[in-house]
Amino acid sequence: MNLKRFAVVFSVMLFMSIQAQADELFWRLIAPPKFHEDIPFHQPVLDAQGKLLPWTDYDHVIGLAMGFIENCPRDAETGLPWYEMYCDFRWKNMEPDAWPHNPAGLYGMMVETVTRYYPYTGEKKWLELARHPLDHLIAESTPADYLWPRVPYASADNSGHYRGGSKEKLDGIEPDKIGQAAVGYVRFYKLTGEKKYLDQAVHCADVLSEKIRPGDELHSPWPFRVNARTGKILEQYTSEVLWPVALFDETIKLGLDRDGKYSRARKQAWEWLMKYPMKNHRWKGYFEDVIRDPLDWNRDQYTPGEVARYLMRHPETDPEWKTDVPALLAWIKKTLGDDRAKWLGATAIREQRFCMQIASSHTSRYASLNAMWYALSGDAKYKEEALRAFALATYLAQEDGIVVFSIVDQDVWFSDGYFDYVPHFIDGMAALPQMAPSDQDHLLFSSSIVNQISYSPGRIGYHAFDPEGTEILRLTFAPSKVLAEGKAMPLLKSGASGPGYTFDPSLQVLRVYRQNARSLVIQE
Repeated sequence: MNLKRFAVVFSVMLFMSIQAQADELFWRLIAPPKFHEDIPFHQPVLDAQGKLLPWTDYDHVIGLAMGFIENCPRDAETGLPWYEMYCDFRWKNMEPDAWPHNPAGLYGMMVETVTRYYPYTGEKKWLELARHPLDHLIAESTPADYLWPRVPYASADNSGHYRGGSKEKLDGIEPDKIGQAAVGYVRFYKLTGEKKYLDQAVHCADVLSEKIRPGDELHSPWPFRVNARTGKILEQYTSEVLWPVALFDETIKLGLDRDGKYSRARKQAWEWLMKYPMKNHRWKGYFEDVIRDPLDWNRDQYTPGEVARYLMRHPETDPEWKTDVPALLAWIKKTLGDDRAKWLGATAIREQRFCMQIASSHTSRYASLNAMWYALSGDAKYKEEALRAFALATYLAQEDGIVVFSIVDQDVWFSDGYFDYVPHFIDGMAALPQMAPSDQDHLLFSSSIVNQISYSPGRIGYHAFDPEGTEILRLTFAPSKVLAEGKAMPLLKSGASGPGYTFDPSLQVLRVYRQNARSLVIQE
């Protein structure tokens, strides 16, 4: 590194360190925490060892959050719910914040929430939550004559119209958010059967496969920021290529890769991810409103966390996944974790170096990843890490459904407080079913999209998009029959392979292993 570059890097590091400390001091002075040190809103609940427990049960927390979203305030002029115009609002005076919106990533997260919460509740109203936002996002895509045509904007102003904004400015886009929104399109198609969403996802996959470029240590397969109209690159590097990879996974699995272009692009992006960020830990370039970072100094935990989740769900993609997953969790804790004694045994997670605030979504994400790794590895330290982080994350939720972004900056973001918060608790319940209520029936996990489900006393029926898959449920009853396409499935002995099911009466947990069956009925 030459002297000039070193001076610039040192100046940026010094500035960010001073800014983070000033922010924290400012918020401590004007908004001191209500209870124990920095734990807000609720009196801390402790176990016999003095370790933090949730202030209420997890089902109640996610129900409060989703209840607020169902009744989200609407803009007086446009009639749109705030989450279609704003990224956040000020909870103390209930006014939306004039900060650039983040539609593409937010609506991708929204679909992820729906795919978890609808099967969890069986309430069809949640299927409709994402419809208008997705339709609006498609209608507000980039013009067809742009060099990046008919793709979603990562950022926008607060008018309800999307034309770019934030650090990309007018016409700016982020290719990784194209992938994230398009995965949402595919999954909403699987939920509803409506082909228009699949068509839009395929178009996005076409654009991404055409625009991929050779990557190296300083250049990702797609730039982080680019002008959609002119093609001018605004910022070269992002480690976030996972969402485009996931999009190609979806299109390939649906049999849409007729000329192999999706497979080639996926292979190129995945190999770059494994060769560079996985080795050098240059994890940065997800958040839409972060300042431009040409020196690649920033680090965030979003992408390494989601890569760890992907590897746990798709271990066949990485021969070293059993080493890489715990290494990613360790990197997140070391780089952006805060496990000081005041958190009472929990590790709190900061968003990124350029925003060193402890955040609700990121702490719950970290918790879910540790829970998932415990379920796979059996290592009890990850269970402990998961339960304490989940407990801390609950304290940012209030009884009125307000879930604040962070302990310091207590604004409310629709990502961090809702659509990148609720799914992590449900993933945690699937890995640690004791987190789920024992007096209710819930589907906690499916490897497929579950597009129909009904609950009644002593009976659950559901339909999955994929003919093969695995489901995890916590029940109030011991099943006497599990029917797949009307035929009884066998009760499997420990270690036996499917199709069939297992039932753990101590935890009331049913695991279903399907083959060539989409429709299931579970009976008492």
